[in-house]
Amino acid sequence: MAKRLLSEIKHDKLALKHVQFGDVDGMKWREFCASLWLHTVRTMGGVWRCHSTTENLSKRSPSLTRLLDIMGEAALFTKVTVYSLLACVAQFAVGFAFAQKWGNKCSAVDRWVLVWLFYDAIVHFTLEGPFVYMSLVGNVATSDNLLAELWKEYGKADERWLYSDPTIVSLELLTVVLDGSLALLLVYAIIKDKHYRHFVQITLCVCELYGGWMTFCPDWIIGSPNLNTSNWLYLWVYLVFFNGIWVLVPGLLLWQSWRDLRRMHQYPKKKNR
Repeated sequence: MAKRLLSEIKHDKLALKHVQFGDVDGMKWREFCASLWLHTVRTMGGVWRCHSTTENLSKRSPSLTRLLDIMGEAALFTKVTVYSLLACVAQFAVGFAFAQKWGNKCSAVDRWVLVWLFYDAIVHFTLEGPFVYMSLVGNVATSDNLLAELWKEYGKADERWLYSDPTIVSLELLTVVLDGSLALLLVYAIIKDKHYRHFVQITLCVCELYGGWMTFCPDWIIGSPNLNTSNWLYLWVYLVFFNGIWVLVPGLLLWQSWRDLRRMHQYPKKKNR
């Protein structure tokens, strides 16, 4: 049975060699697999007489539906997906290396703060900077370069990044110029133990949190028509994780600033007594 099925698939009239599997994702891939299976079963004269929906398949063969789900998830991971995720890991590694080199005299906590700040600045200047340029001279969707491919991958989860959405471009312009510069200034303030360290840190964190809120709130209000949450990669990795860390870390840094400022305020009072 299995050998006959593979033979039918190999010589099938659908001419599979002309199908670009990397361009088929999510439900399109699942529907394609279902259609292929049904076509093959019919040509074999099988006993199944299902029609064109995967719903009918799930009633007759849950294991087949699970197989199609797995194949659909596998189709999400194209070469661009892997390279994009590896690029993010590489940026973090560079930030970590910079923090170890220039923050060797700082406390352990501040060294991790430096890791984040270097990573933050690298992302703003090397990823979001080119995005702003591409969006001002055209848009990501029509651009043809390595960084455009990375943003096209993210655009599968939020298509506003593909077509120069005014709100997104405005926020990113502010993020690159202001947040990137503040991140580097804060790196200097921490390494040199400057008195304005927490003023800059609070300002940067508020800017980051404001940027995150304004990135998603306008789309939430109108029902999130531009967000694709149909699978775990787009929802939990692209949308939640890669945006959530710019909420979590600034929140923790605000708490650190509040704690340190309170300590500095209490210490002179105890000294005067």
